[in-house]
Amino acid sequence: MSRVTRHPEWIIHFIALAIVFTTPFLFKEPSDILSLGAYVRGCIIPLCSAAIFYLNYFRLVDRLLLTGHRLHFALSNLAAIIGALIIQTIILHYLTPQFLLETLSNSVIVPDYLFERQIFLVLSSLFAFLFAIILSTALRQYLHLLKVESDMNKAEFFPLKSQFGPHFLLNTLNNIYSLTTFDVPKAQQAIQNLARLLRYMLYESPSLAVPLKKVIFFIEQYIELMKLRLSDEVEVSLTTDIAAEEPREVVPFIFITIVENAFKHGIAPMAHSFIHINVSSTPQGDVILHVENTNHPAEKRADQPPGGLGLKLVQRRLDLCYPDSYTWTYGPSPDGTTYSSEIIIKNDQAPLLPPNPDNPITQ
Repeated sequence: MSRVTRHPEWIIHFIALAIVFTTPFLFKEPSDILSLGAYVRGCIIPLCSAAIFYLNYFRLVDRLLLTGHRLHFALSNLAAIIGALIIQTIILHYLTPQFLLETLSNSVIVPDYLFERQIFLVLSSLFAFLFAIILSTALRQYLHLLKVESDMNKAEFFPLKSQFGPHFLLNTLNNIYSLTTFDVPKAQQAIQNLARLLRYMLYESPSLAVPLKKVIFFIEQYIELMKLRLSDEVEVSLTTDIAAEEPREVVPFIFITIVENAFKHGIAPMAHSFIHINVSSTPQGDVILHVENTNHPAEKRADQPPGGLGLKLVQRRLDLCYPDSYTWTYGPSPDGTTYSSEIIIKNDQAPLLPPNPDNPITQ
């Protein structure tokens, strides 16, 4: 999977300023003596180019070009170029040594020399200004695309407010309401489990990674709520095999879709069903989720689009967070009676996605 790495913006600014202040040295003839005045004159065109560069970089590209106002963008740059040429001409005139002006005024070649010199300055300035506009526009658009890509990744990585749909919450609340009529202590426990579940979703959603024990805790709360609507014919088990001080962290909610699918497709109303979930870690630090359940896939209507959206979301999250650092095998048994899914996240890299800066709360 190809990934784009964003370099710090200060590198761009450092290179731009380095070009500005080293230009007089780069274009100096070996026989020239570079005085302070000559150095300042040599910086005029690069400084004007830098001004146009940053005008586009910080203002014009974002406010005009990226918002579709291309004509205003072009006219603004044309005005900036004309203004820079005027300012540059005035400054160069005042920085030209007096003795050189007197020498030129007494020379018969003044008209031709000044005309050629002015044409050269204008053309070289136009080239430098256009290059600054093109470079700043390209860099700003590149950074804009990176931001869009990052926002899209975060939208896929943090779908937590809709991790469980309203049907799950409504069914859970209805089940709790039914419990209040004949088993108040159990209903109170269910409300507490739901509160823990929602609290976890709220406070852990911005985190880049959470301890493996918190992931197991979330799965436990989810299972307890799902058991409210299960009959005695359904066997559900969660086993763990992790160290007491397990240091490994994983991306939050990376496993829950697999568990959800087990409850969705592993339970039949009139037949014995089971769901076995195991979370473990190896001495090397690999994290393993293994889910096995009876296979009762729901029949699809003819007008229903192909399923697998949840599995595609899992695949996308794994690709974003652990590229080339995981294995995932899933599918029914040869006789079709059971279904298993196993994810192994290797301990050779940290999750790649940055935390959500909009909600930095962690538990």
